[in-house]
Amino acid sequence: MIAPIIGSTEELIFRGYLQKQLRQIGPVTSIVFASLFHSLYKLVFFFPRESPFEINFLSLVKCTFFVGILFGMIKEYAKNSLAPVCGHAVFNLVVYGDNSIIPWWIWT
Repeated sequence: MIAPIIGSTEELIFRGYLQKQLRQIGPVTSIVFASLFHSLYKLVFFFPRESPFEINFLSLVKCTFFVGILFGMIKEYAKNSLAPVCGHAVFNLVVYGDNSIIPWWIWT
């Protein structure tokens, strides 16, 4: 159950708070910057860690950025954070839900 909580928290921070704060400079700019900051957060979060897996950092940043754009547009259209929060929670549940142990990147 920790994976959906992490995804929900990221959405509340990056789309719910940051995108909302940046909205004054424009809706498109706020979506792009919130997505960029979320992507950089992922890069900084994963980069220094020793991983049992090979990580393609460019793919990680690109995927995080483009999915962030999508979640940002959904938030902008819906006028609230519920849809991207639920979307990120479901995404993490699908990706990590069948793990019987907590992912390596949480405890290392």
